[in-house]
Amino acid sequence: MNWIEQLTGFFKGEEFVARGVIVRVSGPTPRAAGTSMLIAAGRHEGRIGRGQAMSQVLASARQLIERRRGHGGSTPWLRARLELGTGPVLGEPTGGVIVVLIEAFGAVEMAHLRELADRHPIVARPFSEGAVPQGMSEIGPRTPLVAIDDNGGVVECLETRRRHFHVYGTGLSAQALVLTLAGLPFEVIWHDHAPTHFPAAVPAGVVVDREGDPVSGARLAEPASFHAVMTSDHELDLAVCRAVLLCGGFGYLGVIGSLVKRERMLARLRAEQMPEALLARIACPIGLAALRSKSPPVMALSIAAEAMIALEAEPMIQTEAEPQTANAV
Repeated sequence: MNWIEQLTGFFKGEEFVARGVIVRVSGPTPRAAGTSMLIAAGRHEGRIGRGQAMSQVLASARQLIERRRGHGGSTPWLRARLELGTGPVLGEPTGGVIVVLIEAFGAVEMAHLRELADRHPIVARPFSEGAVPQGMSEIGPRTPLVAIDDNGGVVECLETRRRHFHVYGTGLSAQALVLTLAGLPFEVIWHDHAPTHFPAAVPAGVVVDREGDPVSGARLAEPASFHAVMTSDHELDLAVCRAVLLCGGFGYLGVIGSLVKRERMLARLRAEQMPEALLARIACPIGLAALRSKSPPVMALSIAAEAMIALEAEPMIQTEAEPQTANAV
């Protein structure tokens, strides 16, 4: 359920409601960007802070609701911006800052938002009052839930695409990895050269490629995909890696094996003029070096952790403003 659907459900039985969403964080904060809450005159759902932060957000939201209600409710798209320091506001000397966008909604706004949600995955609007939100269609695997764009406006996703994570092979470690990845922010695509090798029970949401051609699966992968190459055939591993490199890049590429296997594989790929910058990013042996156990559960944990580190290291589409501690703007 996206945030417009949540807002629609909360709106039932109310004339006007408000929503507060954290659009930027700087430094350590108790809540992440994208955390939101819904507010009506006499109730609210969710939390975006504690103590004075909650009090200020609730007070500002209800002021907007009363303004929206005034004059027959004829002034749509009312907004307020709060910039709150986590020290004096949240009672924690952490030094972080949260920026909160608060908006009031009546029937006019709700109808427009529902129309946008039917046609676009992103809603963009400025902090200023009166501007009608616009829909945007550009969304990628690392598009954040919410961000301040280069023009100082807010862009917020209605949906997010999970990063594709291709797993090649059906050995015990590959099976454990697929089970681990199923609980992480990835869409898992599982490949093997023999369709009968897949286990009878596959985690919900995992896409099983039963075509029996992992190389073609790698060749068709999106350039930002993640890959764990874990077959029992060194030549097949090499062919999959070659296909990944030729498809335009990758977010993560790990290959099961030893340092000797790595050097032999890289030597052959260099002889084929593969870009050195991409070869340097191949993780082989796969997984975190600090976790030495080769048991399938530990291997799965190690590979998933290495992949999550790669994912978190990627830049997000977000413009950082200079952190300040201030009141409502």
